[in-house]
Amino acid sequence: DYLDLTSNLLVHSVGNPPLKNLIHYKDLSLLTEQMTKAAQFYSIEFDSISQGEVPIEASSLYVYIPITIEIRADYKSFGKFLSALEEINDAIIVVKEFVLTRDASDLKGTKARLVINVYLENSEHGQN
Repeated sequence: DYLDLTSNLLVHSVGNPPLKNLIHYKDLSLLTEQMTKAAQFYSIEFDSISQGEVPIEASSLYVYIPITIEIRADYKSFGKFLSALEEINDAIIVVKEFVLTRDASDLKGTKARLVINVYLENSEHGQN
């Protein structure tokens, strides 16, 4: 379970420098900009990007926001884009699901639908 894995990562890093940071909701646009730059670098075309609702969990130190991304790229570029997401040091990003399909308009290309969870500080705990 992805949430448990991330929860264990956060608990494990208490008292030590965290491997990655929890970002604030207000910084989400900066993260989107980093993802867009990575996509441009690997010649990936965005069809759409949409942000879901933050599940409310007032007792947690963090919350996550799902982001759905639909892109077109070749397999190699898609793999490099996933690696680039992992290498973003400013946030904890978990790929919740992805679906690859052949792009009928481009025999070498694929379409991908990704749902990623971006973990944020829970502002209910006064960590602004």
